Amino acid sequence: MQLKLNILAPKTAPTRLLPILADLEHEKKPGFIRILQDDENWTLSEKWGQQLKAKFKQLVVIGIGGSSMGGRALANYRYSETVHFLDNIDPSEIQNIWDRVKHDLPQTGWIIISKSGESLEITALIEMISELSTQAHFDFFKNAFIITENKKSILTDLATQKNIPLIPMPTDVGGRFSVLTPVGMVLASFMGFDLKQIRAGGQDVFNQKDKLLALASDLIQYTDKQTDLFIFWSYSSQLRWFNQWLNQLWAESLGKKQTHSGKKAPRIPWIFSATGCSDQHSVYQHILEGEQKKYILMTQSLESYSSLSFTKPGLAFFKDKGFPISEILGAERMATAQALKQYQIPVSEMLFEKYDDQAIGFLFVWFEVLTAALGHYYEINPYDQPAVALGKKLALEKLELL
Repeated sequence: MQLKLNILAPKTAPTRLLPILADLEHEKKPGFIRILQDDENWTLSEKWGQQLKAKFKQLVVIGIGGSSMGGRALANYRYSETVHFLDNIDPSEIQNIWDRVKHDLPQTGWIIISKSGESLEITALIEMISELSTQAHFDFFKNAFIITENKKSILTDLATQKNIPLIPMPTDVGGRFSVLTPVGMVLASFMGFDLKQIRAGGQDVFNQKDKLLALASDLIQYTDKQTDLFIFWSYSSQLRWFNQWLNQLWAESLGKKQTHSGKKAPRIPWIFSATGCSDQHSVYQHILEGEQKKYILMTQSLESYSSLSFTKPGLAFFKDKGFPISEILGAERMATAQALKQYQIPVSEMLFEKYDDQAIGFLFVWFEVLTAALGHYYEINPYDQPAVALGKKLALEKLELL
């Protein structure tokens, strides 16, 4: 993996950070790292993905949060139009997806994903699609597949009752860390990704520990300076939904009230993700002159997804000069970084040779490891989300389902 990292790292890394990264790689390897060495995880995902591809023209994913965010990131990265996502119980979105697929139900597969197998939103979506399908005289359960933990739950009971194939989800991998399990990789295989390359990209993260250590040290330095906002600015529309995946990973993992010992947790910068020159025309003004303390990490592929260029401009603006579109985008990124530095806002850069299947695997694991390392460094649990349960409980109370 050709990665160029231009960062503002301190000369020496915090002493506690080195053993934390070593533990993540070896002694205390979490599930999301373990699966990189688990051949069955990859062969199972490839098998199911190819079976789905042979049977269906399109898929609808019923999942929310970590059960859909990674899949969305992959679909956006490939600009796939064959996978749709139901990840909100907004009636307008449900109707929109249904209207897209209702005329080709026999060729539509339904992938139901939930780690717990018990969530309110997923069960509500199942009931709604079941009713719409019945009205259309079609049994959507015969085209359904379930990805969940292999334990007793509403979804495993449904799989038994309706004879729905069940694809097991690893019990030691949290939802927001699950993109490289069947949760994301079955979809990746269906969309034509090379899973071997995704896996190789993820494994390559630990071959570049020096760069990972440098970025983690940089983020610790600016967190300790009471930085308010971490901005991940990707100069590629391919990463628009990766940005959203990263938002969840960072926020749920690091936004904690207490440390392991019950002390007040340090304030971790809030994360905001921006995309290319689009957000130069939306939030750039506030980033430059707003009062918050910020740290910005930019990323771009040096080789474009497409080689589009114009050679004979008809508008006076370009002074008869033709340009590759990617050159204009690169100039925008460099100019933005230069302006930020003039405003004394710290800016680092991750530059990839190209965004291919290996690069997306690398990006997923890079930020998973970085997030987990920061959690351990600040003595908070990066794998739970205790506050989220309150909203779920209150919603069930309002619906009189408790």
